[in-house]
Parts: sequence; structure tokens; C-alpha cells
Amino acid sequence: MNKAKKVLTKLSKKYEIYVVSLGTYSNLKLKEKWLYEKLPFLHLIGCCTDEVSNKSHIDMSDGFLIDDNIDMLRTSNAKYNIAFGKVLSWNEDWAGIRCLDWREVKKLLM
Repeated sequence: MNKAKKVLTKLSKKYEIYVVSLGTYSNLKLKEKWLYEKLPFLHLIGCCTDEVSNKSHIDMSDGFLIDDNIDMLRTSNAKYNIAFGKVLSWNEDWAGIRCLDWREVKKLLM
């Protein structure tokens, strides 16, 4: 995504960043490899879809959850839940904070 690496690199100087991702075991292994190669300063928490259907079991009470799926935002215990990206059918009902792109995320969190 445009500006993602630049913004995440800058944010990583201020925050410890975790990517919480749903997927099959093999899909999560591919994500882990990609993140390690492209964004080695990030940490992956993989949520295997054979075991869970959302990210609610991850304690995010001290942090932010940025997600384009409002079902993940609604079930999260994050201190701040932020919808990411433009309004689409699966997130149009979100009334909370929204960042349309990574520049907006940077502006909000820095």
C-alpha cells in the first residue's frame, strides 16, 4: 500500500507494532516470511482460522487496532479501534475513528 512501509517504519520508532492476522496455518507461515523479509521490525501474531474466527482473544487493551473489517474492531478490546480505508460494504456502519490511508494513520498516531 502506498506509504505503508515509510509510515510503519516511522511509527516503529515510537511504538512496538504487531500485525494480528487471521489465516490458515500455511497462509500465516507465508505472511510471517513476507513480513520478515519486507518489514522485519514488525511482529506477527497469527490467528489460525482452524481455531478462532476473530482476533478477540488477543489482548490489545493498551493499544490500537487498525483494521478494515469492523467485525474485528467490534470484537477487539483495543483501547482505540480505527477503521482503515475507504467506506465499503463490510465497514460502512463504522461510526468510530477512520483513517483513509497511511498518511492519516501517521498524523493520528504521531
